[in-house]
Amino acid sequence: MKRKATPVKPLSHRMCPTADLVRVAEALMERGVALLEDDPARSALLFRDGLMILAETCLPLRRKNCAGLRLGQTLLRDEDRYRVALAPEAMKNGQPFEGWYPAWLTPRLDFYCETVRPILLGNVEDEGWLWLGRRGEPLQGATISSRLREVFRQTLGVPLSLHAFRHSATTDIAIHAPAEVGIVKSVLGHASPLSARFYDLSSNMEASARYQKLMESMIREDLGSSEENQALVG
Repeated sequence: MKRKATPVKPLSHRMCPTADLVRVAEALMERGVALLEDDPARSALLFRDGLMILAETCLPLRRKNCAGLRLGQTLLRDEDRYRVALAPEAMKNGQPFEGWYPAWLTPRLDFYCETVRPILLGNVEDEGWLWLGRRGEPLQGATISSRLREVFRQTLGVPLSLHAFRHSATTDIAIHAPAEVGIVKSVLGHASPLSARFYDLSSNMEASARYQKLMESMIREDLGSSEENQALVG
């Protein structure tokens, strides 16, 4: 069996605890806000990078789908939170996908859309793309992944790619809430029916909400119960 087994690349270097991802994200956004008046361009890039990390931690999309987020089309503002709605042709499994970002992320997304994003957009015609580069161009998936890899190399000493969020989410669920392993399929937008053996899911939306509740509890447990740390997740 060992001789016939197909070698695979180890995944440990491609994963990171959720609390560490959140720490990096919050630090970047805080630095961005602090520089807003003195250096708007640098401020916008820092806040954007932090928000991308936080958004992917909450809802780990494939890099093509992350890059394809578009205001009013695939990213919608519904009352107190933002909703991702992806058509079947945008998904690897050919199935439509919907998922919520948690309500505590809404103020950060609002600030980005209303204050930070216009700085990045500049005089470029607004086509609604959520993630923009320094010249107002829409970021491609490979560019986002490359940028975050460099951010993590500088902050955590590990060059994590965009896909690392999906590995990390799966691992966190398996370690911290093995009874909830069935939500992995819907959280990640997989077509495989294997996880249905463990849990009967009603929708991607429900799975996203349950994952985020688990994520928040992990962050609180890891960071402690101080008021400052509690504020990270509302």
